[in-house]
Amino acid sequence: MEFQKIIEKINSQVLNSEPINGKLKVVLEGYPVVVIDGTSGVNKIVLQDIEADCEIYIDKKTIEKMRTGKLSPMMAIIRRKIKIKGDVSLALQIKNFFK
Repeated sequence: MEFQKIIEKINSQVLNSEPINGKLKVVLEGYPVVVIDGTSGVNKIVLQDIEADCEIYIDKKTIEKMRTGKLSPMMAIIRRKIKIKGDVSLALQIKNFFK
């Protein structure tokens, strides 16, 4: 799947979710860095590699399975398909962006 479609999907969920009250950096293998910034009372996507409270690393195969509903974000974390660095409570917010 192309990067723009992934961003559109995530952005629609990000805008309709409660603010995450932090910055969550999502590093998708082979794509630019995406930061979900929920520090200003609303979530927004920033396409810059900025400092974040939590970083998660996901490969293309896992993101596609999550996008199509074949793998839940929680199972991806449990199976260590998603690597987490930093505030784990923020990492758990990713489940809200792949509904």
